[in-house]
Amino acid sequence: MRILVFGAGAIGCHLTARLIKAGADVHLIARGQQLDAITDRGLRLIGPQEDFTVPVRAYPSTAGLGQFDLVITAVKAYSLPHIVNDLLPVLGAHTQVASAVNGVPWWYFAGQKGVFGNQPVKRVDPGGGLFHRVGADRALGCVVLSANELVAPGVVQNRSSSNSFVLGPALEGLAVPAQASQLAHWLPSVTVSEHIRAAVWHKLLLNMGSSLLGCLTHSTGSQVAQSPALLGVFEAVMSEGSRVAAAVGVQVPPDLESRLARMRSNHHRCSMLQDLEAGRPLELDSQLLAVQDIARAYGVSTTTIDTLVALLQFKAAAETN
Repeated sequence: MRILVFGAGAIGCHLTARLIKAGADVHLIARGQQLDAITDRGLRLIGPQEDFTVPVRAYPSTAGLGQFDLVITAVKAYSLPHIVNDLLPVLGAHTQVASAVNGVPWWYFAGQKGVFGNQPVKRVDPGGGLFHRVGADRALGCVVLSANELVAPGVVQNRSSSNSFVLGPALEGLAVPAQASQLAHWLPSVTVSEHIRAAVWHKLLLNMGSSLLGCLTHSTGSQVAQSPALLGVFEAVMSEGSRVAAAVGVQVPPDLESRLARMRSNHHRCSMLQDLEAGRPLELDSQLLAVQDIARAYGVSTTTIDTLVALLQFKAAAETN
């Protein structure tokens, strides 16, 4: 099985390193210093109990690479619409495309009923290029629970005591494709599910709370979880998010205690805080604004989320100007 990982950020590098170590045939699209470092020295992954380097076939574009059985897009959600033309040449009739992205994914409403039924998520796929040209029929959701950070060009550090990648078909009723099953065979951290939307919301509730509070207070997950001043706000965000999920038919209880237990051992800065501190754009559309769109369409009150989003938008604009 030929695999293309499109994007050499923290998650893309994590998956590439582990898959190559497991013996998979992986190619990586990288740019700039990342491409130079990986080409010259290989890709290094540092974990709590491991440190290894693998050689990687890395390229600046998909030109001339041929078709792949599985493509994993590991770019930020706001970059996805800009890579459609690069993806099309590598897609064969049976290629699956797994989007390892935070927030509401572009394929979320494919085959669904209701207000947004069977149309692209406009916050993530405003022109519908992913939905109509790549196609939801080949889309795999990929929900990531893994704390990673690029600490140098070609070097990714994993700070999770356990990592989880949940894969499942975007269209309900489709069988889990062989590509997902093969990925799970190579990596014990990968599981497959026929109910990927529940996994999306389970992660998204955590994203909303940790991203909003982490960015506004420059705190790690453990600092948020151990702050009495922040816990009530975090709980309110989780509760509102759970009600938005229920509005689109997904029952995901806030499950506050188990989430806080995981966060207390998490000394990692969330990806949105990493982006904020580096002056990069934030994934506001996929993680937060798309949730607000759903809430408004279904009449769900999200007072706490709305207030925190307004503050974060102001903060992000001020710090990048």
